[in-house]
Amino acid sequence: MDQQAKYLLKVAGAIQAGLLRQPHPRLADAEATLSRLCGQLEGLKQAVGKLSICRQRGWHLAGQQLLQDLRWTVQELGAEAARSERVVRDQAEPTPTLRQLYEELIQTEQEFDEVEYRRSEGKLVVTTAPIVLEDIRLGRFEIQLVLGRLGVPEPRDALRIVALEPNPASSDERVTHPHVSSEGLCAGDASAALRAALISGRICDVFLLARAVLENYNSGSPFVSLENWDGTPCSDCGYCASPDDTFYCQGCENDFCQECVSYCRSCDTNLCRGCLSKCSLCDEYICESCLQACQRCGASACPACLDDNVCTTCIEKEKHDEQGNDSNQQRAGEDTGCGQATAQAVAVPEHAAAAAGPALHADGVGQVGVLPRPRRHRNRRVRRHSAA
Repeated sequence: MDQQAKYLLKVAGAIQAGLLRQPHPRLADAEATLSRLCGQLEGLKQAVGKLSICRQRGWHLAGQQLLQDLRWTVQELGAEAARSERVVRDQAEPTPTLRQLYEELIQTEQEFDEVEYRRSEGKLVVTTAPIVLEDIRLGRFEIQLVLGRLGVPEPRDALRIVALEPNPASSDERVTHPHVSSEGLCAGDASAALRAALISGRICDVFLLARAVLENYNSGSPFVSLENWDGTPCSDCGYCASPDDTFYCQGCENDFCQECVSYCRSCDTNLCRGCLSKCSLCDEYICESCLQACQRCGASACPACLDDNVCTTCIEKEKHDEQGNDSNQQRAGEDTGCGQATAQAVAVPEHAAAAAGPALHADGVGQVGVLPRPRRHRNRRVRRHSAA
């Protein structure tokens, strides 16, 4: 036996030890199926005991009803027995022998140019050829089979996919292949076949199925689609935009898509919405450098809404106050003119004033003119007319 054969036998022994170390999932499936069958048999045994009691005590009507129920029980028991036989037959696959595993390794060497057993890591590793999907070069990959995880039902736990010439998606450096994230493989439709190959120890089939997933693109279930592979992710919504649709924010120095970027309405600088503020008057987006405070009310406003550092609201309020003051002054002047006219109207000639009585003050407010009582003539006699 040459050195290569001894080496492969040593690897086969490590693989067999890994298969025996893990609890076989098929044993659990067989146990569950046979447990259901035993439960139905126990129910049938109890029904037979009741039937014996009916016969001994002459309960013929009850016995006939019990037989009707047992007919369905026996039919279901037959179906469960058939299922149990099928499960036991399919699941009773023994752990592969050293010879079988040795032949699996020989076939693996024929399918892959590079096969390596890393004893210190407990891994069997193969290397793929450079992979190109839709003109995107993804490079070569290592498919690492963790021998200590053989027999587990989940392929992601037993396989590691390592990019040797990584060209990750621009939106997520952990995604080195549309179906690989953080060195974990999403097998998609091949998951069932890959799981069966891992459980049965078909090493070559495990590597071939994993390589087939890497060499083909399933647009229905990628971590990152090939259409967005080289796009730049938006720092806000995460959408991968093409270079022509990507905008650089000069404030936070991040890239944004067209939907998440805006600009200052004053200086036209491209900024994200997080780096922009809004004018309290016109509600337009303004950068912090262009935003100013009103000297009167302190409101933040854009240059278009300020005049000599005073906002338009304060200017309009000042104009309104000035118009109100002018109206009040005009109304006061009109009242003063009416008072003067009243005083002139009250003035009378001196001789008339003397005849009329005491003089009144100029405003005449709160005073009443009292005329002197006429004096009766003392020498005038009143002639009384006698009645006829």
